[in-house]
Amino acid sequence: MNTASCIILTFKEWTNWVTFGLLRNSQRIRAYTGTQKSFNDLLGITPDITHLEDNEFIVAKLRDSYHRYIYQDDYLSLEAVECFYALSQRGKSLLLHTADKMKVIIDVDKNIEEHWDVWCTQQMDIMAKNKAQKFYEIIFFDVADTISEFEKIINELNNENNLFIKSITLFKSSFEDNKRCPNDLEKGYYNTKSYGGMATRFLVKKYIIDDNSTKLSEIYEFNNIELDLKKYYDRLKGIQTYTELTKIFFDCNIICQKIILEKIIKNEIQDDIPLLALSMYFHYEMLIDNEKEINLNALKFDLKILERFYESSYPNISYLIVYLLGKKPALSYTMLNTLYYTKKIESLSCIKTEYFETIKSKLPDGLVIENIDRLYEESTNLINNYEEKIREQFYPDVKSEKHEKHEDLTPKPDTISDKENITSTLIDDKTDSKFEDESREKISGENGELFNDACNTSEIISNMKKQIESGAINKNSTWKELKKLLGKDIKDIKNAIEAGVVGIKKIGTKSFGEIFGALK
Repeated sequence: MNTASCIILTFKEWTNWVTFGLLRNSQRIRAYTGTQKSFNDLLGITPDITHLEDNEFIVAKLRDSYHRYIYQDDYLSLEAVECFYALSQRGKSLLLHTADKMKVIIDVDKNIEEHWDVWCTQQMDIMAKNKAQKFYEIIFFDVADTISEFEKIINELNNENNLFIKSITLFKSSFEDNKRCPNDLEKGYYNTKSYGGMATRFLVKKYIIDDNSTKLSEIYEFNNIELDLKKYYDRLKGIQTYTELTKIFFDCNIICQKIILEKIIKNEIQDDIPLLALSMYFHYEMLIDNEKEINLNALKFDLKILERFYESSYPNISYLIVYLLGKKPALSYTMLNTLYYTKKIESLSCIKTEYFETIKSKLPDGLVIENIDRLYEESTNLINNYEEKIREQFYPDVKSEKHEKHEDLTPKPDTISDKENITSTLIDDKTDSKFEDESREKISGENGELFNDACNTSEIISNMKKQIESGAINKNSTWKELKKLLGKDIKDIKNAIEAGVVGIKKIGTKSFGEIFGALK
């Protein structure tokens, strides 16, 4: 459709216009110029019926001389219509029976269909963000941060370079069409309490551990045996009831295995992947996708535990989790708004208050943090115990140092520079410079080579990222150009990327442009 005067009708308006010959409110006529903005302007003055149903709205293209057919200043005669358009092919198929019955022609315009898709996406995004904000207010009702502060935090965290977001994207890339989890996890693990932990194990085995990560593979298998993870997850596989699934997710075992594995990965390939947070996210996402009512006290407890372990390394990650869960289409608008109205009942004068008194018990309460200290302490003790075993087995030349209780045990990317890689996942991140020097002197043989390789990898990756930010390196750059720019051999550059970038295993003869997106 080229530039034309148009009006968008509801289904009822359309049938009434054809039946009675007159449409009231000719003031809604707008110029459609073929742009997204002009289409949005047309829809902007329609009743707020739906943004999901293709057959609820019809576009009427008017004749150039439509002014001749305005009656009594505000009524538009059917004679003014040149053609009716459905919003999509699907909409046309749904409207065709009514159109045939009324003996009118209805068509489809490709540009209108594209504009409708974009508009629907925009509306769903607006609604999803609003739902996420409400979810935040429900969960963190006792936090002083405002909605604007929450949005600022989310804008900073919710990007493709965030390893939490990147890991979720990578995990979901393994799904087949219309699947909610990988095939390997669907039978036996999905819809059980083992799923969250198994999902991160799947992620690590498929995308992080490869043929070049020999030491990481050995420690990973040792960790599995020492923590008896098969027995642990087999037990969790039996937990499938709604009551059990919606109880607190975290226990000492899953906290221990994920924190230890995070630190091992950090030490061996320099990636700070928040496996504990990912396990929790996958668990609650599964509950929402299966339309199970969320136990908000359990969710808040798990978020508070997460905050204790990630206080320094991933601050505000609990906000990001709530935001992502709140945006999910499967999270019921009705349920969420009912809880929100309950929380905001005093400011909603149009709502009857009596009904919502019975809903208050569903809201999280301040008693949710009672047992957090105990679980944190027990988990810390378990972590220290098994870290000692890993240290003795794989890092015998590294000085032993216990973690302090109530200290963040996760990797701290913001406290370690590219040239100051830790020598062991088992060393406290707050180790002083004197101890670092002593440790480096003690490292020899395989451990020394590992440390040097890690430093070289970190240096190359860090330099590349700086050059990408400056624009010196882009997707059209060649390996030869990188060699000249970085002052490193092409082989060393490729090895560094394979070791230091999640999702890139074997580059081989690939062009730099093929892997640029993952590196960026």
